[in-house]
Amino acid sequence: PGKKAKNYILIQTPVKDIMQSRHTIFKCGRYCRVHIDVIHLSVRDRHEGDDDELKDAMDRSLDGSVWKLVVTGMEPKKAIEYLEKMANIFQNSLNGEDTSLLDPSARAGITGDVSSDAARKTELIIPRVIVDHVKKRFFSLKGYCYNVDITF
Repeated sequence: PGKKAKNYILIQTPVKDIMQSRHTIFKCGRYCRVHIDVIHLSVRDRHEGDDDELKDAMDRSLDGSVWKLVVTGMEPKKAIEYLEKMANIFQNSLNGEDTSLLDPSARAGITGDVSSDAARKTELIIPRVIVDHVKKRFFSLKGYCYNVDITF
C-alpha cells in the first residue's frame, strides 16, 4: 500500500544486446500489451539525486552505462516481472552459471511451456483474393512474424 510501484528495470549492456537479439523486448510488449522504451544512461547522466538502485547499477556496469527499460501500457506489472526474470537468466548465462536450477517456465518463453507442436499449430482457410495479396507482401510481413511457418 505505501510502496510506490516502479515501471522500469535497469539492465547492463550485454543483457540488453541479448534481449534485442532474441526479440525478448518485442515479444514482451506484444504479449503484455505494453510499450517498452529503451533508454541509454551513462556516467555523464548521473545526478546527485539519483536513487540507490541506479547508483548500484552504474557501479556494477563494465562499460559505464546502464539501459533503462520503461514500461507503459495494459499490464506493466506482468511485463516487468517477465523482463526481470529474463534479465536474470541472461545475466546468469553470461556469468557462466548453470540456469537449469531456475524455474523451467521462465525459460520456456512468455506464453508458457510448449511441449508439443500439435498444441501450437493452427490451420486457416483463407479466400484466394486475400491469399494473393498476402503473397505479394510476404517478404515484408516475414519481419513481423516470429516462430510462424506459412505455407500456401
